[in-house]
Amino acid sequence: MKYSISDRIAGRRYRRMTIIPILLLCAMLAAPSAMAFKLKLKKEDKPTVDFAAWVKSMELPSTDETGNRLFYPTNNTDDSVAVVVASLPVEKLSAEQAFYAAMLYAVSNLDEESGDCVLAVDYDKRSFVILLRSTQGASTRETTYARNLRVEARDGGLDCRVTGISAKYRDKGIIPRTVALEKLHPESNDRHAELVTEFTRVNSDYLNAMASYAASRGDVSITHLRDIRESKVVTGMNPDEVTLVKGAPFEVRKSGERLRWIYGDGSVVIFTDGKVTRVTGG
Repeated sequence: MKYSISDRIAGRRYRRMTIIPILLLCAMLAAPSAMAFKLKLKKEDKPTVDFAAWVKSMELPSTDETGNRLFYPTNNTDDSVAVVVASLPVEKLSAEQAFYAAMLYAVSNLDEESGDCVLAVDYDKRSFVILLRSTQGASTRETTYARNLRVEARDGGLDCRVTGISAKYRDKGIIPRTVALEKLHPESNDRHAELVTEFTRVNSDYLNAMASYAASRGDVSITHLRDIRESKVVTGMNPDEVTLVKGAPFEVRKSGERLRWIYGDGSVVIFTDGKVTRVTGG
């Protein structure tokens, strides 16, 4: 049997009219399933862990093997974000001495290749903020912990607050992922528990070392504050003052009574009898 062109057109229209309702029906049937899937994902989102409660339930130690205090993360009251709050004693130091001593430790131990840097310094309030990145382990166990450390000095102590804490690690794959500490679930995930405890040790080691160094620097003397604020190295400065301006030198060379501090930017600071006598390059 032969069909005319008009018959064929009519047949196509009929098929279209039949298919369209079927497609609409499929879409309507699929919509509840998609919505249920989204709701299921929402239900599976776990609430932020209460770090203090978790530490207590696990009966984690308050000090390390050497007797130094461990500073575990807690939750910020407003938004449950992970923070570390630590009050460190530096006995017999004034707020000014404690501030400069802590700053000296911080700038001398920056790992610029890792991205460590000073974010802010307030000389009037005797406080500073630094960005720190610490890498632990290797290969599939390599983890980098990033955080911002704010230090405020007072007579006999340092008040520290660590925020913006994250862990970059590999989890079920070769591509590392970066996760905010408060997004981890150490209460139900062993790997997450390892990350939180490892971060605690790494961060606590830094804080305790900074406080120990500061406590040993009752001799710190800063007399060129204006030049330090302007990031200038001038003649007459002592090594501590130069360190506050430029950080630790890339290389140190001694020639007779002269000491040369060589920096990566090509500058050389020359000391004679403990005082800057000349600055070249840079």
